[in-house]
Amino acid sequence: MRCFNDNEKFYKIGITSRSVKIRFDSKSRMPYEYEIIKEITGDPVYIYNLEKELHSINKPNRYNPAIGFPGSALECFSSILNVQ
Repeated sequence: MRCFNDNEKFYKIGITSRSVKIRFDSKSRMPYEYEIIKEITGDPVYIYNLEKELHSINKPNRYNPAIGFPGSALECFSSILNVQ
């Protein structure tokens, strides 16, 4: 997903067992506007492994948002590569 406000823009790669709207249902859980770029559903083991692969590939672009939220420390990137 692409997260943004007037001062920042970054990408978050993460998994959830719930919908994104339910996971980020408040400003404390997601203090940024966001746009879902790609949503992949399927076997939980496949999804978990894909998330870890994408985090690894994009590690050089890791980004620390100015406003923290759950999942922000290790799952945010200034740009993303290899979105499947």
